[in-house]
Amino acid sequence: MPAKDYTDSIKTVNFVYETELKKLRQPFFKPIFLLNLVTRGKGELICENARFKLEQGSIFFNFPGTFFSIDASDNFEFSYISFMGDDIEAMLEKLGITKSQPVFEGFSHITELWLTSLRRLDEFNANILTESMLLYTLSFFGKHGKNYSPNDKNALFSGILDYIEKHFADNDISLHRVSGIFGYTQKYFSLLFKKNVGKGFCEYINEKRMNYAISLIEKGVYEVSKISEMCGFTDPLYFSKVFKKYTHFSPRDYICDRK
Repeated sequence: MPAKDYTDSIKTVNFVYETELKKLRQPFFKPIFLLNLVTRGKGELICENARFKLEQGSIFFNFPGTFFSIDASDNFEFSYISFMGDDIEAMLEKLGITKSQPVFEGFSHITELWLTSLRRLDEFNANILTESMLLYTLSFFGKHGKNYSPNDKNALFSGILDYIEKHFADNDISLHRVSGIFGYTQKYFSLLFKKNVGKGFCEYINEKRMNYAISLIEKGVYEVSKISEMCGFTDPLYFSKVFKKYTHFSPRDYICDRK
């Protein structure tokens, strides 16, 4: 693991869930940095004579000493983490976050994690939870020297598909397990997977397993229970059912045809 490339002096100040934007006095002017996550509604960020669209899952940054305001719907809600430290602006610029590009889309998948962390805050864990969420969120920026949306197919699914390629034959692989590893809720991950891959998670796993089963038979592995186990199935009968659905042959008929 490479050495940390963020400043050790970064300090988080507040972790806030703002639900009553209309009651706040605008424009805002903050002496420290803000990382904001829109959790509900739509609106616009107005900053330095520029307007940026905001919606649920948008992340937007505010820089010290800069006036900004938010023009949004009545149901608009957002959460923010304020932070400070030496050379923060240089660090953000390295991640592709600048005053001219302060808004980024596609972070709906971390909304639940943010809200869960906010509910857990107390006097004992506030510092570590707030810093952890800040750094976790920033980890989605700066890949290959540029910001990227975690919903971007190339950026996101190369890692997910690589993981599945290595683990599809594990008997405990599941939607719950993989979504958790990559920091998604099951529902969001399922929808996102189907949207980007073109088929459901279970269907994709079963296709990988059936292709592997066929390759094992072609290599001379003829014991159905052994093939089932090697493909990640704990029940040979269920394996046979999936195999027949995929090939239109039972495993035994397919093996006999290949001998």
